[in-house]
Amino acid sequence: MYETKIQIKIQAAQKIIDDFLEILRLNDTSDGFKICQEKELVIYYKKMSTIIKFMERIDPPWEFRIVHPGIILALTNYRSAIMELINYCNDKNKKHLEFMLNLIEQGYHLMEENEEHILKINPKDGKIREAKFKNSCFIATAIYGDVNALEVVTLRNFRNDYLLERRWGKIFVDIYYKFSPFMVKYLEKNSNLSNYTKKILNNFLKYINRQNKY
Repeated sequence: MYETKIQIKIQAAQKIIDDFLEILRLNDTSDGFKICQEKELVIYYKKMSTIIKFMERIDPPWEFRIVHPGIILALTNYRSAIMELINYCNDKNKKHLEFMLNLIEQGYHLMEENEEHILKINPKDGKIREAKFKNSCFIATAIYGDVNALEVVTLRNFRNDYLLERRWGKIFVDIYYKFSPFMVKYLEKNSNLSNYTKKILNNFLKYINRQNKY
């Protein structure tokens, strides 16, 4: 069963995250890190990569297709946070710590929201107990840098209140959540594409804000 497989992987990932956060707790000081434990961090990074690759190969049943990419993106954020700490250990540039904390925060919110979504699925019939989905808008979150940014919240409301109330909208959302985590990877590597996408989203936000609905 998908639920069993995914739960095993989430538990393994959570153990990695807990160990990673424990390193932060024990070694963080106002002057930097006392002991970087780079070897352990590299091991955590590789283990998380293995889990992410496994989950990317899974073809989840339709009722999990919205939540599945969200979990992958959450774990990808944590993996990137681990790499930022590894980079800090190498060059002691505190910018890596800022990026790391932002990635941890986004990963936490994504895991929390997607776990809530899993709990709404009725195991008897596979149907969602609530009509609205709380999953983050992955591309918007990547563009605006915060899962709780006003722009992201507005787009999330548009999805919940407009798209998910229409049959074609549900199909669109299903396709979006299937492919958006992979699109985010390209946006992170291509600043020109990221800036162009932001312009498109800003124009769309202006339009829906004029409607005064979201």
